[in-house]
Amino acid sequence: MSYDDNMDPNLLDEYDFEPVDEMNYSEVSSKEASIPVNNSNSQNRLRQKKIFNDAKNADKGYCKITRKIKNRTIQIEYYHTNKNTGATIRNAMTGIYESNNRVGKPDEDLFFKVVMCTGGSTTHTLFCDSPEQFERQFMCEISRPVKEKWFEKSHQARVLRAAN
Repeated sequence: MSYDDNMDPNLLDEYDFEPVDEMNYSEVSSKEASIPVNNSNSQNRLRQKKIFNDAKNADKGYCKITRKIKNRTIQIEYYHTNKNTGATIRNAMTGIYESNNRVGKPDEDLFFKVVMCTGGSTTHTLFCDSPEQFERQFMCEISRPVKEKWFEKSHQARVLRAAN
């Protein structure tokens, strides 16, 4: 009884390709040779961008809003967290689920929490790592007293968490 040796370099596996006939460059005219053929990279980038955007749009927590800031129209993307108690907190900027942190628990105090009113009856709850992260993402300024209050609350939550 004999078995194929998977490590034998002479055997083709599913990742190997048959050799392709080389192109005869003498048949290519000078006009064709001057045209850049590097369209595949840009097509791949566009295809990847479309797949990435389709994945974001399929995400229930993903939102994109348009705001006018300093006479410029800007699109702001963010991820919101489910409002139900016990839901996993989600970072508004990255969309990453903070696996050990839940809505309605003391874990909320570790994050800068914002309720976003988007102009309709819908409101979104956003959790950011800090007020500065929110300012960068939404291109706004938060007053110093609000930041100081959050830092104090966040510090107490971290001390309490470390004690447990």
